[in-house]
Amino acid sequence: MKLSKIFLSIPTMLILVFYYATIFLRDKKERGNKPVISVIADDEPLTREILREKLPWKELGFDFVWEAENGQQVLELLSMNPDVDVIISDIRMPHMDGLELVTRIREANQHCQIIFISGYCEKEYLKKAIRLGAVDFLEKPISLPELENSLISAVDKISGASDIFSKQLNHNISTKNYSPPIIAAIQYIHGHYGDSDISIRKIADEAFLSPAYLCSLFKKELTITVNQYIHLYRIHIAEKLLADHKLTLTEIADRLGYGNANYFSKIFKRFAKETPTAYRERINSQSITPVTRDTP
Repeated sequence: MKLSKIFLSIPTMLILVFYYATIFLRDKKERGNKPVISVIADDEPLTREILREKLPWKELGFDFVWEAENGQQVLELLSMNPDVDVIISDIRMPHMDGLELVTRIREANQHCQIIFISGYCEKEYLKKAIRLGAVDFLEKPISLPELENSLISAVDKISGASDIFSKQLNHNISTKNYSPPIIAAIQYIHGHYGDSDISIRKIADEAFLSPAYLCSLFKKELTITVNQYIHLYRIHIAEKLLADHKLTLTEIADRLGYGNANYFSKIFKRFAKETPTAYRERINSQSITPVTRDTP
């Protein structure tokens, strides 16, 4: 069975589940479609639950999100599957704290991205986090938007996502290169990008596929996820709309289905590497019409 997103805890009772998950990940990697994996390490169950339930993991590009109660459990997980990409780790945990955990990880893996969280913002912790190459150090109570931005930075570093997105936006990819279900999915996105309730299930229904199979096939043929493509197409449209100075950011966000100017600005900056306001000012100062980019 295809699994697009899984949340698991580490206790011994789940070792068998991790075994089968490892087989699934290995097979996916051999097909050239490496999943993005994160681990939340914190001894507070409520913190793990909030991060697990409140963050838009799928939208951020994560395939699997696992949990651990301490550093020792993270190492046990890594012994079964060393391809973890991002670790969100508390500093103070029983058995093995976050700093010792990352020190151990760095001995074998320099590429895993680390985000530290802590209720104790001590200068010594910050120094060690910097030495260990952490993406960020966030103080509890955690700001979810701030953590989301940190995760975006981490994903960009591990996957070269910016390069993929840039290529998708700047190259004319003919839909004739794709299978009929994917063509149907793309056409649906192009026609409904402004719907605030656009969803993978609705797109899958249009393509006569299950949501799980659509996600798998879409990623295989386009190398990006369905949600990433929706954002890409919306940003492509946004660049055209931003040339019209009569439109406010709120109006543009509403036309794109975001409904919230702040959220639209965050997504635009993630993909275009500048804010909508900066983009608008730049094309205005250059006194040029923005280049129309062909999209799939």
